[in-house]
Amino acid sequence: MRDSLLPAPCTRLSGIFWLILLTISAVQLAAIYSFFEDYWGWPLLLAAPAATIITGIPLISSLMAIVAAYSVWHWALWQAIAILGAPAILWLSLELLAWLYRRLTSHA
Repeated sequence: MRDSLLPAPCTRLSGIFWLILLTISAVQLAAIYSFFEDYWGWPLLLAAPAATIITGIPLISSLMAIVAAYSVWHWALWQAIAILGAPAILWLSLELLAWLYRRLTSHA
């Protein structure tokens, strides 16, 4: 069964990798929620659903979480990118490798 909140490469993860992805997603959710609540001043009933919806979009959630961790939590930019951007970087890398593989095998 495919979970609609995870990008396709992440649906077959098991064990520790799934727990790491779940933890990073929870931190992303908390970062985006704190950005909406603390930085923009949104109330709880507006910030929580908006953060939950944005967390379900892989690339946008990583970018928003990086901005939130940098501006609200005052993390160093490299830390925010390394921790919260990891799922997006992994997803984009897998997509690029799949595209290259399809391109190389279709001409052979």
